[in-house]
Amino acid sequence: MKRISAIILCVVCGLAAIACARVYSGSDFVFNSEIPFSVRLYGKNTEKAYGEMQDVMTRLTDSVSTTNPDSVISKVNAAAVGERVEVDEIFFSLAKTASELYAETAGAFNVMLAPLSRLWQVDAESIHLYAPTVSNPAGSAPDSLPAASDVAALLQSATPASFTLEDDGGYFITKSAPVEFDFGGLA
Repeated sequence: MKRISAIILCVVCGLAAIACARVYSGSDFVFNSEIPFSVRLYGKNTEKAYGEMQDVMTRLTDSVSTTNPDSVISKVNAAAVGERVEVDEIFFSLAKTASELYAETAGAFNVMLAPLSRLWQVDAESIHLYAPTVSNPAGSAPDSLPAASDVAALLQSATPASFTLEDDGGYFITKSAPVEFDFGGLA
């Protein structure tokens, strides 16, 4: 009987603990886009944890959002060849990781294809052109594909050899070719 009472007491205490646990749900959009970010948190300080997650997303947006003209990535992409640009730790870390992934995948993973995304009209600014509408539920496609010579020309500079990273009391990048980044596949 004592054993059954102990088991019942444990179950009741466990259920009481579960019932008292704080559950917090939150959602937002990241990168100033329609990409949802949703969480369901359990335990103590859930609202604080969600706030910290939102801060991380804000820092990522400020650093690597290609649709934010004031982001670090927008400043790097707009910089002239040879111009030394100060970047934040997020951009620096992602660029370094992207270079490693480029090497490990023999160029298959490449975050330096922003010009190609524009050429193919699949960048953040143009992708809506393909969205289905009421009058065209299948969406639309471009009238023609980019010329192979245009693609080849843009691919020539889309390599980690087109920029150098420096970490000397700050984080810096200098482009040696007109490379442009899009960390959408990595960030």
